[in-house]
Amino acid sequence: MLLNLVCDRVSVASAVLIRSYEPMGILDVQACNRSLSPERFDLRDLSRGPGRIGQALGLDLSLNGLRVGNASGIYVLDDGAKPMVTSSSRVGISLAKELQLRFCEEGSPFVSRGGKPGRGECR
Repeated sequence: MLLNLVCDRVSVASAVLIRSYEPMGILDVQACNRSLSPERFDLRDLSRGPGRIGQALGLDLSLNGLRVGNASGIYVLDDGAKPMVTSSSRVGISLAKELQLRFCEEGSPFVSRGGKPGRGECR
């Protein structure tokens, strides 16, 4: 299960695939969702890659098509941080893969591998 947020109206290409995140909150539950030992695991193993995100957060198809917010229980929060953002080429696609449309926090250890570096590195 992947976390894909659609940002515009129906029939307008505008989705954002969340490929990684910095784990916060109740890490034991996220570790158990990924079948990792809650006592000993690498934080990066929770959320580095879109499939791992879905597992760690316990996502399932019941969320498909729901709006972010009360209907889904998924919220996008702004903590006010202004990280250095960089981009690289997209991964896992066959068309327009040279476009620099993969964005990440520069130097984040939680970003999955892949993509040809652009202005910085999404590695």
